[in-house]
Amino acid sequence: MTPSYARYLSLLAALLLLTVAPPVTAQTDYDTNDNRLIEIDSAAKLNAIRHDLNGNGFLDAGTSLADTMAYQNAFPNASSTQCPTSCQGYELTANLDLSTDYATWTPIDETYSAIFNGQGHTIRGLAVTVSTGRAGLFARVSGTIREVGVINPSVTSTASTQLGVGGLVGRIDGTGRVYASYVSGGTITLGGNNLRGGGLVGRMSNGGIIQASYATATVTNAGLRVSLRAGGLVGNNSGAIVASYAAGTVNATSGNIGGLVGYSIGGGNNSITNSYCSAATGQTNCIGGQSGNSVSSTRYTAANMQSPTGYTGIYANWNVDVDGVSGNDEPWKFGSTSEYPTLWKPTERQPVDYDANDNGLIDIATAAQLDAIRHDLDGNGDATHGDYISAFHHRTTGASDRMGCPSGTCTGYELTTDLTLTGNSNWTPTGSWAATFDGAGHTITGVNIGVSTGNAGFFGSLGATAVVRDLGLENVSVTSTSTSAFSNGTLAGFVASGAVITNAYSQGLLTLSAGGSNGGGLVGHLQGTMQASYANASILVTGSAINLDIGGLAGKRNGGTITASYASGAVSSTATLTNIGGLIGLSEGSGGSITNSYCDTTATTQTNCIGTQTGASVSAPGYNTSQLQAPTGYTDMYLNWNIDQDSDGDLDYPWNFGSNSNYPKLYTPTQRAALIPAATDYD
Repeated sequence: MTPSYARYLSLLAALLLLTVAPPVTAQTDYDTNDNRLIEIDSAAKLNAIRHDLNGNGFLDAGTSLADTMAYQNAFPNASSTQCPTSCQGYELTANLDLSTDYATWTPIDETYSAIFNGQGHTIRGLAVTVSTGRAGLFARVSGTIREVGVINPSVTSTASTQLGVGGLVGRIDGTGRVYASYVSGGTITLGGNNLRGGGLVGRMSNGGIIQASYATATVTNAGLRVSLRAGGLVGNNSGAIVASYAAGTVNATSGNIGGLVGYSIGGGNNSITNSYCSAATGQTNCIGGQSGNSVSSTRYTAANMQSPTGYTGIYANWNVDVDGVSGNDEPWKFGSTSEYPTLWKPTERQPVDYDANDNGLIDIATAAQLDAIRHDLDGNGDATHGDYISAFHHRTTGASDRMGCPSGTCTGYELTTDLTLTGNSNWTPTGSWAATFDGAGHTITGVNIGVSTGNAGFFGSLGATAVVRDLGLENVSVTSTSTSAFSNGTLAGFVASGAVITNAYSQGLLTLSAGGSNGGGLVGHLQGTMQASYANASILVTGSAINLDIGGLAGKRNGGTITASYASGAVSSTATLTNIGGLIGLSEGSGGSITNSYCDTTATTQTNCIGTQTGASVSAPGYNTSQLQAPTGYTDMYLNWNIDQDSDGDLDYPWNFGSNSNYPKLYTPTQRAALIPAATDYD
């Protein structure tokens, strides 16, 4: 065989191999999270789903060759087994702008019967102009659309039939559902006669449902069009609308025009529940006209709709299910008092563990969360008040593990950061606290309280099971004008027997302007236990108040125990018949004790640390400022201040003495832990 002939055979074999075995192209999985929804990340893919209206991933019968090619180009190399079992629909994985590829969008027509999950994503650039058929992103839906937003659409119909025109859907059939979706801005124009137009949906049939959705689009008519049914949310409604609203201008004329619904047709499941229209729609009535069973929707001003910032007031029943899984999903994001409610994205609604360190205490990181604990005085996290849900809106939904505490058992709260209550002109004392509140060494600044009745303090009262520890209050101002026998303090008004305060302090001002009550720099009336705590809060009595018990640390001690604590704030009173002392105003009862606790007679301006006492005798020496600042360790009057606070048998080193120009301050838990000597291993 000649070399040239051999080369010829080699080339021929290679050519035959290429002809017989072409390269294999790998298939693409378009359901990467295996939730049975095919993923959409482009306008072309969104456009292609019109050829698969039942969402199973296979082209509808009768699809033309051109449409087949369009679908295959949008989803190249799609795996026929990409979903774990049969596919159920489509989901967005990105925000889309249709204007780049589709100057005019053709509504996804026929009837879309599958699931379309926006996953909180948005669609912009929707421009629809039709002269026949229904108009919207989707023309007609008998399936489920959830959690998608359409931004600034332009949808116009010049048809002259009873067809639906909407920013999201033209018509919802009896099995159709829209959950947690919205149309923001844009214009819905009714350019023909007899049209049914709405900011979100044009027309909804008996059996259809819209839940937790809203529209702020303008709904208008072009020219002298007649017999219109136009509404801010839905034009013509025979279905159920739940926890939804409309706030866009509705200026259509000649027909049934309403701020929420143009016309309501009763019968079947036709209902409107906890759904409203804003005065911003420009319509006097939320429902333009109706027949059959009567439905209602309340019109509110913008301020009315913006002022509740949680599931309370008009929004008390807005915590509803939007994902089809049992349990309510807290879908609404209320923002500030200058915003209408909007919707959380699904990822923002994912459960969050509010007990990150699994110590049974719910984490507090914001002023709103701090304020919300008043609705959970036993500290188990099982609160349902709207303000609480708004503050802890990412909490888990299971009743047994709502906040993420181990074994589902929470016993209180703890700060995870310093907090400043700016803009809070009047903090309402937190009821009768019965759980643990752990400051974790953090501070709360700017507590401002003004009351005319009830116990006053950051906590109004501490119940028998309450524990407050490692907390500092700074720049506190508490004013009481109560004429009754209430208790007032910066940290707590009344402290019941059994309650414990440890490693806590306060700096600020307590003002009493009426008689018959008691007041202290830290607490008003102490029956429980206080240890390793101090107050540098001034107490000022004004007016003609009488019969007061006031002290630099506590106004009154009735059987309570005070250990290793002091007071250094000015205590002054012009009131008559007043029990006043640098540490305690009135000490009475046969139980409890005061041990190694003092007042600064110079700073408090009081000669005696205990003003008046009855019952068992107690004592609290007074020292001047230089004496209290001179020891810089556990010596002299502070010899016994290194105490066991957690009852584990070891001393806890609570105090930081600083220099001889400082009063003792408190170490944080982390600082204390570093000071405790390591155990010695003798084996």
